[in-house]
Amino acid sequence: MNNSAEQSLPFFRRLLSFGLERFNPLSHFVMITLFVACHFFAARLGERAVVRSIGAIVALSIGTAAFFFKLRVYDEIKDYDVDRKFKPTRPLARGLVTIAELKRVIVACVVVELAAFGLISPQAACAIAVAIAYSLLMYKEFFIGKILRPHLTTYAVSHTFVSAILSLTLFSTLHGRFFWQETRSAFLFAFANWCLFNIFEFGRKTYATSEERPGIDSYSSIFGRSGAAALSVAMAAITAAVVPCMSGTPRPATAVFLWLLSALLAGTGIVYAASNRSTVAHIFRVASSVFIIVVFAGLAVLFAVFAPLR
Repeated sequence: MNNSAEQSLPFFRRLLSFGLERFNPLSHFVMITLFVACHFFAARLGERAVVRSIGAIVALSIGTAAFFFKLRVYDEIKDYDVDRKFKPTRPLARGLVTIAELKRVIVACVVVELAAFGLISPQAACAIAVAIAYSLLMYKEFFIGKILRPHLTTYAVSHTFVSAILSLTLFSTLHGRFFWQETRSAFLFAFANWCLFNIFEFGRKTYATSEERPGIDSYSSIFGRSGAAALSVAMAAITAAVVPCMSGTPRPATAVFLWLLSALLAGTGIVYAASNRSTVAHIFRVASSVFIIVVFAGLAVLFAVFAPLR
């Protein structure tokens, strides 16, 4: 279908096409489901009062999905000028949807998030409001975009920090208390979430020399292949050190699981750094993305087994 034919389609069909291209339903459904499940079981560690209503869990999941989709839309809008130059086939760059339409989608997502969490409790509404506020600052690049954009790593970690706030939002919702009243364990897990999303961010912009593009920064072009791999491995190691410190966590099993995964990621990173082949670089990027999914899945199982419903 050519561009003019695409643009003549009804908005919801164009939005659906946008979502299928830039927010893969299957992979994101799996990731969001595991993200919510992992927080549900983590919230039960050492706790008795945890929200268990099916309706509340569904609402929480819908709100979380809307939040992640909104972040995807943010990135599409912010990358518009670069995509028009280097990736003109992307939906926004080729005119499938417009910036004005995506801004309306952002408003709709915010409404869904506030409604979904607000229906659960005032504490949940308060927490998601903070997460939304931070995400809007991200969208505006904290009003210092000209300063931040040249510094890829600083830009990234300031944006992925929203994952820690969203993590605390889920704990606040599940525990029925305000996020500032959360336990040390909740804050530790939120910090680990930040590290995990950093791995995803660092990994997806790490390339072999032949894959680098002029005008597009990557972690491998800034830090070299070894440095880029080390960034991701360091985040994995921090996660492996932090999560077993949570109260009620099955420490030996959790530590072995996370350190083993970190070692596998490190091994992949070493091969990538040594080979400088595009195929191996692709494997490292995939490993970085899969890492976060496997961690959430594994921790959900471990926490479910060792923290049965009371």
